[in-house]
Amino acid sequence: MKKYFVCSDIHGFYDEWMTSLKEAGFDENNEEHILIVCGDIFDRGRKPLQVYEFIRSLPVERRYLIRGNHETLLRELVERGHAESHDMHNGTDKTLYDIAGISDTWRRDYVIERGFKAGLPDYGTPEWDAWQRDLENECERVENTIYDNEKLKEILYWIGSDEWRNYLELGKYVFVHAFVPVDEHIDFEKSRWAGALIKDTPDSYDPNWRDASDDRWENAMWGCPWRKFKAGLFAPETEKGKILVCGHWHTSDFYNRLDYAHELDKWLKDDENPIYESKMFPGLIGLDACTVLSGRVNVLVLNEDELR
Repeated sequence: MKKYFVCSDIHGFYDEWMTSLKEAGFDENNEEHILIVCGDIFDRGRKPLQVYEFIRSLPVERRYLIRGNHETLLRELVERGHAESHDMHNGTDKTLYDIAGISDTWRRDYVIERGFKAGLPDYGTPEWDAWQRDLENECERVENTIYDNEKLKEILYWIGSDEWRNYLELGKYVFVHAFVPVDEHIDFEKSRWAGALIKDTPDSYDPNWRDASDDRWENAMWGCPWRKFKAGLFAPETEKGKILVCGHWHTSDFYNRLDYAHELDKWLKDDENPIYESKMFPGLIGLDACTVLSGRVNVLVLNEDELR
């Protein structure tokens, strides 16, 4: 019988992921064991290449990959050609360094080794100008190595391929990164008066989310899943008993804001992020363990007969 091992938000934490997969009983040599990843395989952890190589080592028929917002962040950073503050906050810039095999402290190390230890020349002298030119040349060399290397091109081609999907539907389970696309309502009278599109009402359930465009799915990769679920934007009664499985948002918040909203003494800490499965809110499963704090990756195990 096939067994599905579902995880999300690995974020480059290869060692923690391997430990969690082993504890869950995943066997990479077992043809009946299938991996489902609900996005965000890179950033924050420092072993993105190992995560990539492990996933690619599995036969393509034994891996299902759902695109997350961090796959989009990586693509956008490379297209832009320079890091911005959100890239540094999310660790996407460090992912590029790790893929290229370069320390993200290279500039400081260069200045220390070739500057302070070797003895900086006097400012304004020809020797100073030559040292500055050397630093600029080194910056250009490192930048070319970061943004123009074969491994990065290989990874970008892969995450842009048809192997990655917006969602996966297996039996009663719908696997996404954060949520499904929802409808947005616009008040055109207000919009005309303001000269811009203004949303008049909150988002609403879209029964045609399966047919949404890639752009709408990219928007759906952001935001808070438990808030949208609580608002009824994906409900078991409208989805004929479907169960939404998502990552993106640490699961302690699911428990604290849904199950324990009025029981503060039961609130989980930020580093306590078990798989979210609740009898109070059936139809929603949360996976993001916030590995940087918890030190683990949640793995949901489903037998083939459980999908029905």
